[in-house]
Amino acid sequence: MISYHICIDWDCADWAGAHDFTDDEVTDDVKRFRIARGRDRDSSSYPAATLEMTLENSSGKYYPTLTTSPLYPKIRLWLPVRVQAEYDGSTYTLFYGYLNRISAFPLRNRQDIYFYATDGIDLLARSIVVQDMDDKKVMSDGAAIGKILDAAGWSADRRNLDLDGGDITSFPDTFEYTKD
Repeated sequence: MISYHICIDWDCADWAGAHDFTDDEVTDDVKRFRIARGRDRDSSSYPAATLEMTLENSSGKYYPTLTTSPLYPKIRLWLPVRVQAEYDGSTYTLFYGYLNRISAFPLRNRQDIYFYATDGIDLLARSIVVQDMDDKKVMSDGAAIGKILDAAGWSADRRNLDLDGGDITSFPDTFEYTKD
């Protein structure tokens, strides 16, 4: 039997830093969820993976503006979300991303909250990464990709790259663009 564990890091202060999902499980309140990933046949592109989930919210716990909620004022965009499946003694991470949209339904007949999240590909697409063509170093393909992901805020503990591949020559120094 498969069991799912869906967590949101309510106390996250740095979306690019370490995330702690201890005591942040929302699985019992999830009415339905859907993970989508892979190639879009119409555009032949590979969009970011998405997570859509609806949580039961008759208590008002997940309303971002309800001051009596135990999660007030923690509910906000860019919180890390993780979905794991446990099967046959092994745990598999199915989704790891960030809240992108929150829709609340305080109607008497629909007291739900809807969360929409996207994974790190969306994060990478929203980042401006700059390369200094005058400062080049020799490194492997994996190390070069790691520099790009570091600059975009996609931390090393959330990726698995082969860093031992052959060296490429003159890869430019890569860093995050910041406006002065």
